[in-house]
Amino acid sequence: GHTSGLGLSIDDAFVWVDRSHIVANAAGGILATNGAELTVRNSFVGDGTNGEHALTVDGASATVLSTTLGVGFDNFADVFPVFCTGTTDVTIRNSVLVSFDNPSEISCSTAMVINTASEALIPGTGNTALGDIAVDWFVSIDAGDFHLDNPPAMLATTARWQTGDPLTDIDGDPRPAIDATPDYAGA
Repeated sequence: GHTSGLGLSIDDAFVWVDRSHIVANAAGGILATNGAELTVRNSFVGDGTNGEHALTVDGASATVLSTTLGVGFDNFADVFPVFCTGTTDVTIRNSVLVSFDNPSEISCSTAMVINTASEALIPGTGNTALGDIAVDWFVSIDAGDFHLDNPPAMLATTARWQTGDPLTDIDGDPRPAIDATPDYAGA
């Protein structure tokens, strides 16, 4: 909700977040700590104006699939869509990471990032560099509405759908549902 504080805090727990909006929280999107195991699919995480990381993984594990993570649109602080500290196990696939205020969209050296779009190229298989973000890529990024409006063409083919991935997107619209088929990165 639109409250002060953190959108979701996970401490030594196993949590699935599916087709959710975790945005407009003053202290950031999601914090996973103390051995937590987080899976986020088909979700929007972060927002334009909180000056906090969208996803922080601190001594925990996270799997991020077909999710749009965005922060820093007010140029308030040095924040990341994905930030890790301590020993972490992080996999990001078929997702979009954007931030207005940082040359990099991820601060997580051990993360495995696959078929994911970001402004600056993230090392890994099938990743795409979109170049500097434009606000018109999204419906209303400042308000945490990461629905696509006028995205770069390459965003439509960055992801690769795999058996076991969600059959629909955040709105319930169908995904390709055929192994290795190009798909939109993000939610």
